[in-house]
Amino acid sequence: KTLVTDLSDPRQGNTVSLERFLGQELRARYLNPEWIDAMLDEGYAGARFVKQVTDNLWGWQVTVPEAIDSAKWQEMYEVYVEDRYELEIHDRMAASNNLEALLGMVQRMQAVIEKQYWNPEPTLRAELERVASSLISEIEARDTAPGNEAAISAPTTSAAPGEPQAQAQTQQPEIVEGRVLETQNQSAQSSTIVPNTALLLLVLLSLALVAAGWARQSQYRWAKR
Repeated sequence: KTLVTDLSDPRQGNTVSLERFLGQELRARYLNPEWIDAMLDEGYAGARFVKQVTDNLWGWQVTVPEAIDSAKWQEMYEVYVEDRYELEIHDRMAASNNLEALLGMVQRMQAVIEKQYWNPEPTLRAELERVASSLISEIEARDTAPGNEAAISAPTTSAAPGEPQAQAQTQQPEIVEGRVLETQNQSAQSSTIVPNTALLLLVLLSLALVAAGWARQSQYRWAKR
């Protein structure tokens, strides 16, 4: 049994089971129509945050299965999919251009059923399937609507009126200034290597002559002694 310290009242902490704590948190916040209504007023970001509720609940489900019973998923379904409080959840998420959030919640519930953490009635399973298919169709229709073609297709340029299509101007690449690498002529490189090599040999020869002269001079001095 997993226990947590409930500090919702900072003046008096209390140790409760995780199951009880999550139940209180769901009823007070995530299944509260006032909280949901406020989140939906935030548009796209609010809908995304609502979706995270089911993601987090799923995380607890697979981590501490005994803390999440079927009743919690049943309530999530009734509040968000059936719209028990008549908050127009579907329409408001559609207006915020984030039906993907609602689809993600529905698909998460389907995953919970598939993993046998929740065993609802067959009619509920069929309804989840219907809602998921409907949402997918709505999202596809939205993304392929004429008003959204510019957002999902690559920008193209067309010829000016009266000009052939082949002569249409294309977008010029951005010019970036900086150092430029140039290809060197191989023959020019070879010609510079030869003088440099000759100069090096000349220096080495001079050093050798100086060393030889110094050695002879040293031998001569030792001979005089």
